[in-house]
Amino acid sequence: MKKLTMLCLSGLVALAVSGCQSESTVSNVISAASYTKNTTTYQKQGSAVSLVNSKVTLAEAGVQYSIDLAINSKYSSGEMTATVSSSDGLSIVSGTTDINATLSKGNMTFPFEVIATEAGRYYVYAVVTTQSNGMKSSRALTLIVQVGEEEKSSKSTPVKTKKGSVKQTGDSETTFGAPVVLPANEEIIQ
Repeated sequence: MKKLTMLCLSGLVALAVSGCQSESTVSNVISAASYTKNTTTYQKQGSAVSLVNSKVTLAEAGVQYSIDLAINSKYSSGEMTATVSSSDGLSIVSGTTDINATLSKGNMTFPFEVIATEAGRYYVYAVVTTQSNGMKSSRALTLIVQVGEEEKSSKSTPVKTKKGSVKQTGDSETTFGAPVVLPANEEIIQ
């Protein structure tokens, strides 16, 4: 067994030495004519488009308003298609919901007229697909449409619990984020 191991090791060493002595040749070397420095910062995958404004506030429901869907493009050339829709309760009265446009660097504005059935928060959705320099990519954008006063979010209320420690004093202390124990009213049906 030792002779076989020694024979295998010497064979591997011989192959390694012979491999190191052979020269490698490179064929078809192409010199780069120019380099472009990559100045791209981190961004999510998908099309390099974004909304200029993420929220629109409208005074009251039942009134037709003009809003602009402004899209910022990082592309200098190419084609863009967008499909625009709205959430339930918000109707797009006029404006092209199937957009075809030529890409250019900067902001592109698409006007719409909308009407909401009641006060609240609604959304205008745009699924944007771009084709530039032979690459096709997409991104979903959402414009918030607030109709009427925005409801103030209720702040978390303190819950009185006994603080768990080695020594229980019996004092109640107000803590935030503590579990709230609720009675369970269950009925098991068989």
